Amino acid sequence: MKRRHSHKCAPPSMEQADLLIRSNFAIAAVVSVVTTTLVAFLVFIYGHYAGNWVSGLNKQVGEVVASEAASLAEMGDVDAALERYQEALAVKFDDPKQRFWTLRRYGELLLNDGRVSQATRALEECLNLNPKDSITLGLLARALRADGQFAQMAEVARRWVGSSREAGQPSTEAVAGLYLGEALEKLGDSDGALDAYLAGVKAQPESDCAYHAAVLLDRLGRGPEALAVLEAYIPHATGWRAESAAKLWRSLQDKTVPQ
Repeated sequence: MKRRHSHKCAPPSMEQADLLIRSNFAIAAVVSVVTTTLVAFLVFIYGHYAGNWVSGLNKQVGEVVASEAASLAEMGDVDAALERYQEALAVKFDDPKQRFWTLRRYGELLLNDGRVSQATRALEECLNLNPKDSITLGLLARALRADGQFAQMAEVARRWVGSSREAGQPSTEAVAGLYLGEALEKLGDSDGALDAYLAGVKAQPESDCAYHAAVLLDRLGRGPEALAVLEAYIPHATGWRAESAAKLWRSLQDKTVPQ
């Protein structure tokens, strides 16, 4: 009979096993180095390029730039804030309402910084976006007043009165009436001014419209009406008007009360 030869491999020697283990360690080390290098390279690329790319995307969103402008304004850096607002208004906003609010804040900051002509243009653009916005109407009335444009101021103030009345804001309506009355006085329309002041008094009896209405009523020889207006106003008067109102009230008392 023929003997069958076994095909089983002999186990590796100690030298072969040691060589195999060292080879595996070497391969693992190479893989580790390559992986670490690749990760480091990716981190480098992200840090130098991706961050700027994301930042660039953010800078294209008006809301982000407007938020930066508002922060600068709060810190008192007006020039930088105005520049950032301009950049914000030059790019797209996700929400059109945010663009309107940004434009209004930009106009207000210009006005508060004394840049009246620029403020007027910005606020007029605002009104094109929202013709009934009470805050914008008030800011524009202020800007036109500062620029001495009383005819335009009267027109805007009249719209402001109507917008405030429609919104059910009596205190704002009274302030708007004050601006309207002042503009009409500057234009020489005393009757129109008195109507504006009295409408403001009707909206809010303790408003400063009362003082100016009383002055005009006295000028027109309507002392008793002036006294009635002042009696409701004086307890709430502040600043220079408080002293002037009290003086006018005493003067009217002397004229109307029999000696």
